[in-house]
Amino acid sequence: MMPPIVENQSGIIYPPYGHNNFQLKPNVANTFALENPSDPWEACIMHSQEENSNSPALKECARYLQRAERMERRNKYMDLGTAPPQQPPSIQKAPTLELKQLPSHLRYAYLIESSTLPVIIANSINKD
Repeated sequence: MMPPIVENQSGIIYPPYGHNNFQLKPNVANTFALENPSDPWEACIMHSQEENSNSPALKECARYLQRAERMERRNKYMDLGTAPPQQPPSIQKAPTLELKQLPSHLRYAYLIESSTLPVIIANSINKD
C-alpha cells in the first residue's frame, strides 16, 4: 500500500485509495511543510539523523553527500597595516584655527576661557 501524498503548500492529503481528499488545518499544514520540505537536498539535510527514509531521492542525496570531499575551512586574513596616529581631542589640545571677520551682528565666543574652541553667537547675547 502506498503512503498518502501530501502537498506541502496547500496541506491537502491525496490518499491512494478512494476519491476523498482531506484538508489539514493551517497550523498542521504549516508544521508539516516545515518538517517535510519539497526540495530533496533540504529534506536530506533536515532528516540526516533518521535511519530509515522511504524516498529514493533522499537516499541518492545522502549517498552523494557522503561521497563528497570534506573541505577544511581556512580563514584568510589580510594585513591592514598599522593605524595612523590619532590626534588628541580638541578639548585637550585645541587646533589652530584662522578666525575670519564676522558681520557686525555676530561675534566669537569661546567654550574654554583660554580662547580655544570658538563658536559663533549673536552679538546681542550677554557674557553672563
